[in-house]
Amino acid sequence: MSRLHTALRAILLDDPSFIEGLPERDASKLGRLFEANHLEAFLYDLLKRKGWERGLSPQRHTAWKNASLLAAGRSMAFQAAFHEILSLCNQRSIPVRPLRETQAAFYIYPSPDLRPLANLEVQVPPGRALELRAALKSSRFFELEDLWDTGGEPQSPHILPTLERDGVTVKICKRSIRQIAPGPWDSFPAVEDGDLPLLHDAETLLILLCNEVATRGFCHSLANLLDIHWVFKKSNPDWRRLNELSRETNLSVETCLTLLVLRQVLGTPVDAEFLREMDDRIGWSESRRRLLIKCAATAILLYPASPRIAEFLGGHLGDLKAAGRLSAAGQSAEKLG
Repeated sequence: MSRLHTALRAILLDDPSFIEGLPERDASKLGRLFEANHLEAFLYDLLKRKGWERGLSPQRHTAWKNASLLAAGRSMAFQAAFHEILSLCNQRSIPVRPLRETQAAFYIYPSPDLRPLANLEVQVPPGRALELRAALKSSRFFELEDLWDTGGEPQSPHILPTLERDGVTVKICKRSIRQIAPGPWDSFPAVEDGDLPLLHDAETLLILLCNEVATRGFCHSLANLLDIHWVFKKSNPDWRRLNELSRETNLSVETCLTLLVLRQVLGTPVDAEFLREMDDRIGWSESRRRLLIKCAATAILLYPASPRIAEFLGGHLGDLKAAGRLSAAGQSAEKLG
C-alpha cells in the first residue's frame, strides 16, 4: 500500500488533522482530491466529533468550516425537495425509491449534509414516471436545458430530462441502471408503504454503487468508495446474494474490481471466499488483475485524473466482460452438445 493510500485512510476514517503532518506536495494533492469529491463537510464533522479542530492549520480549518456551512445549507434545500417528492408520490400512490447517492445520503450516512449530492435521483415504475414529472412541474420544477448538448449520444430513455428548482436538480429514473433489461430488483411491490420510500437492500445498493464507480472509470469516485464503506459499516451484506446479483446483472467485473480497490484504499473488509469465486468467474490473469487494481486506485487518487486512465480501464473491463460472455456461450454450447 502506498504512502498516499495510508494517509488517505487515516484522514478519512480516523483523524482528518493527519493531513497537516504530510509533506506539502502530498497534502496539496489530497486536499484537491477532497475538494473534487466535496468531502470537506464530512472531514470537518469528523474533526469536530473527535475534538481535534486545533490540529488543522488556520487556512484549512477556515476552508473546511466554510465548506461545511455551505453543505448544510445545500442539504436543507435537498432534504426539503426530497420530502416534497415523497409527499407528491404518497398523494398519488406512486411507489418511489431513492437511488445510489440519494439513498446513501438520507439513509446510510449519519446526516445528509455529510454526503454531497449532485442530484436527487429517484426511481418510479416506468408507467408513472411522466405523472411524477408533471406533479413536480406543477410545483415549480422546470426542465433543465443542457447547454452542452451537441446532438451526440442521446439521453437514456430510462431517465427523464433533469428537473431543477432553486439549485436542486432531480432525476426521475424508470430503471436503476442503464441496461437493456430491468435488473432483478427493479420491480415494485403492489402494496405501497404510505409516504415511506421503498429502499434497496444492502446488496442491491452495493451493486449499484460499484457500477457507479466503474462508470466513472474510477476517476474522482472517492465519495462513492466512501458510500460503499458506509454500507458495509451499517449492515452485514449477504455475500452469496451479492455474488448472484452481480452475475444476473453482468456486473461481476465492476463489482469485483471496485471491492478489491476499496479493500486496498480504505481497508474495508471484503469476504475472501466471495473474491475467490468472483476471480474464478471473471478468469483474469494475476498480472492483469494487479494492473487493473493499481490503475483503478491511481485514478481515484489523481486530481485531475487523465482521461486515458478511464479509457484504459474501460477497455479492459469491456474485454473481460466480452471474454466472460464468450466463455458462457461456449459452456452452453457444450451442454447442448
